Order: sequence, then structure tokens, then C-alpha cells
Amino acid sequence: LAALTPAPKRAIEGWLAELSVIVARRPDDEFAEELRVEAYASRLSRYPADVARHVLLGKTWRFFPTWDELERECEARTAGRKLAVRALESGGSDPEPERHRVTADRAAAIMAEVGFRPRRMEAAE
Repeated sequence: LAALTPAPKRAIEGWLAELSVIVARRPDDEFAEELRVEAYASRLSRYPADVARHVLLGKTWRFFPTWDELERECEARTAGRKLAVRALESGGSDPEPERHRVTADRAAAIMAEVGFRPRRMEAAE
């Protein structure tokens, strides 16, 4: 399903590289940087391409975001899609909630149980 298709890992790595030069972050050695890119890219590849790109480059980050920050953003942006996909996959077979008709007498009894006393028009005159 296109709405959940992840970006190629190479694209995510490019977005991470771009993010790293446009936000403040502490410098790391080459090994740590490669490890960060690999860790983030593998996690971001669980999300749709447009979501991953947006959380990396569409948002404004003052500092390089933590994985927790990115994950929260990704989850928030994909929650609706995941629900829609589940609904489509179930074929809309979720049963309608059972509804019961209540007679006027039963409705009056329920209202009386909770202390509601209807005003009569005749009494208002």
C-alpha cells in the first residue's frame, strides 16, 4: 500500500545528512556518525517515505532530534493511516454496534430513575 511504503534507505541517509548540516549538534567522530545514521535510517525505514522526510526536513529542529522525538512525530503522523489500512483489510466487516429501541414508557422510567421530572405544558400555563 503506497500510503505506508517506506523510502529507500539511501534516501533516508541523505535526509539525515542534510538534517545534520542544518541543525546544531555536537561533533562526533566518523564511527559514531556512521552508527547514528545507520541506527536512525533503520528505524525510520519502518515509516512511510513522506512521513520520514517530513519529520527530518519538513519540521524545524533547533538541535539534532533524539530518536524519541522522531518516533513520536512518526507515530502521530501514521496513526490515522494504520487505522485506515486495518479498516480496509478487514473489508469493513466490523459489526455495527447493537442498538435497542426504547419505548416511550421505558424512556420515562429511565428518566425518573435519574431524577428527571419533565415539565408539562399545561402546568406552565
